Amino acid sequence: GTLVVYGGASGPTPALDLSRLSIGGSLSVVAPMVVHYARTPEELRGHTADLFAWVGDGRLAVNIGARYPVAQAADAITALTSRTSSGKILLTH
Repeated sequence: GTLVVYGGASGPTPALDLSRLSIGGSLSVVAPMVVHYARTPEELRGHTADLFAWVGDGRLAVNIGARYPVAQAADAITALTSRTSSGKILLTH
């Protein structure tokens, strides 16, 4: 299995005893960064276009947990930071 550490909404990732990975059987941990996958603005735009195409044609499902008008952005932040939300939170106008 692979544990992907992406973002730090809950704060820094605690230390990990790497010897535990071999005991569990071919386990790995990755912390991807966009600069390792898109080194130029053109490459990033290409990946972004692919992403939106996948969402548009249904190959990638996006879970939108809540929508808030921009005027209620503070409520959206509260939902996000209180961990009462699930999925994406969108601000709308």
